[in-house]
Formats: sequence, structure tokens, C-alpha cells
Amino acid sequence: MRRIALFATAVFWINLAFAGLPDEWKKAEQAYAAGQVAEAAKAYERLLAQGYRSAELYYNLGNCYARLERDGRAVLAYERALRLSPGDEMVALNLEIVRNRLEDQIEGLAEYPLLQRIRNPQYLWPSGVWSSMGMALFWVALVLWLWSRRVGKQSQTVRLSLSVMTAAGVLLAATGVYSYFRERDWREAIVMERQIALHIAPDAQSPEARNVHEGAKVFITGTMDHWYKVRLENGDEGWLKRDQVELVGVGNREAGSRD
Repeated sequence: MRRIALFATAVFWINLAFAGLPDEWKKAEQAYAAGQVAEAAKAYERLLAQGYRSAELYYNLGNCYARLERDGRAVLAYERALRLSPGDEMVALNLEIVRNRLEDQIEGLAEYPLLQRIRNPQYLWPSGVWSSMGMALFWVALVLWLWSRRVGKQSQTVRLSLSVMTAAGVLLAATGVYSYFRERDWREAIVMERQIALHIAPDAQSPEARNVHEGAKVFITGTMDHWYKVRLENGDEGWLKRDQVELVGVGNREAGSRD
């Protein structure tokens, strides 16, 4: 079995230089450095209970869960870290390693990487980053346009360049808007129980479509009473009870640095 990358990269010193960090964060780092991983996990959980949210917090908590072999919780924590920091290579690496030891090895439907990026730009950068880049480029084009008019250098090349910059700014801003709605509509969840059944209908007495296990990701496509209709990454569909999974969703209050 492959060893978790975090074992080799775990920090064994206490980062107390950041005086503004909550006490629970310092306790978590101390416990982690001392090898008391369960205590570190509890301290990070208390930070979550206090309303703190950050990619670093979820990353560190995921590392704790991974070492404790609580794989469902580890997957959930890493997924939440990626929500706050899309494209983070270390989070993605540790998530992949944990997923490789899950009981369910569900392969997604074949899709060209470029098409996947176009459909899900929020996986590359958050909506705010796309929008900020678009607005920045748009304003730079506007300033250059005003400057060129003032100095009388509006040649065909300059006009073409400014038109391209403006169009690129609008495209980036539009991508930000699209990403925002994709982020809002992200309806992903992680299976928390050792094994659950997907039913063909929102009824415990209905036939089972298949079983899924702890750590599997599902995409919610519908709801009814206490049930979610879900789709797996390979396209399989079914119904499961809401309390059998946890949604991948985060708040906004931030804290922390990485273990």
C-alpha cells in the first residue's frame, strides 16, 4: 500500500510565529507534532465548530483523518479544501492517495480534459479570481484607450490590440459569473457509512441498484423527503438517505497555516 504523501511531508515543528492564530490551532499543531493525531483532529474540529473555514484548516484535518484511517472523513476534508483552493496540488495528491485505498474504485465517464476544464472552470480558479482578472484587463484596456486618444496614437494595430484586450476581459468576467453559478450549484456529497445501498426509488423497500462504500463521491441530482437522488462518477444512479452522506460545502471565516 502506498504511504500517504503527508507522512513524508508532515511538519514536526510548531508554528507559533503567527500570534493571531486561535489557541485551538496552536493546540492542534502541538498535538500533531507530538504524534497525538486524534487530539489534533479534535482541535481542528473545534475550530470548525467555532466557525473557522480555510483550505489550510481542511487540509490539516484531512491529514489527521488520513493517518487515523478515517478515509471517508479524509476525502470530505480534502474535497472541502479544494473548494476553497482549487488546483492545490498537495491537496489533490493526498486526496488521490486516499481514494486509491478506498473499496470503491469508480472510474468516471471518459471526457476530454479540455472539455472538462471548459465545463468546470471553478476547478481551476474560484469565480472571484476569474472576475477580478476580467475586470482588471477591461480597465487596463480602457486606460490605454484613453491614453492613446490623448496622445493621438490610435493606429489600426493599437485599436485591434485594445479590442482584443476588451474582448478577453469580458470573456474572463463572463467566466467568473458562470463559475459562480457552478460553485453555487455544486451538489456533491461523500458517503460516510461503511456500506450503503443505492435504491431504484426513494423507498427503503425498493430494489437495490448497487452498493457504495465509505469515501465514494456522489452527485446529487434530485431530492424527495429524506432522500437524495444521486449519480456516481461512472454514471450509475439511485436513491440514498440524506443522513448517509455529507455535502461538500464550506463557510467563510478563515484561520490557519499548514501542518
